[in-house]
Amino acid sequence: MKINHSFIILLIAIVGFTCKNDTILKKNNIQNIGKQVENKTYSKHLLNGVWAENEDENALFYIDNDSIYYVEHQDTTYAIDLIENQLIIYFEGYAAKSKILKLTSDSLIYEVDHETVKLYKRKD
Repeated sequence: MKINHSFIILLIAIVGFTCKNDTILKKNNIQNIGKQVENKTYSKHLLNGVWAENEDENALFYIDNDSIYYVEHQDTTYAIDLIENQLIIYFEGYAAKSKILKLTSDSLIYEVDHETVKLYKRKD
């Protein structure tokens, strides 16, 4: 079975979410975004939809209100929360956190385990 590279990064990120790290972002444009969102609060409704590496790629996950559904495990639902610029996913036995650097109606950029993940909302 072929596993999407972004899905693997997302899974690795989820495991690392429980570790808090305040290191400086390496890319200048991401550094600027990071400085702008230190205390930014995002609207949770912006997370609703199907997310992928780009508009033409297969979906990685789907968010509907307070729940996230991963494409590889559609029958399993996980609760989510958005507190200021922290996305929290509640798995069985632990909560994974990531820092949102940018969230708009069509894009999501977040940091996890020193990696910056860029996703786009599918229009389908």
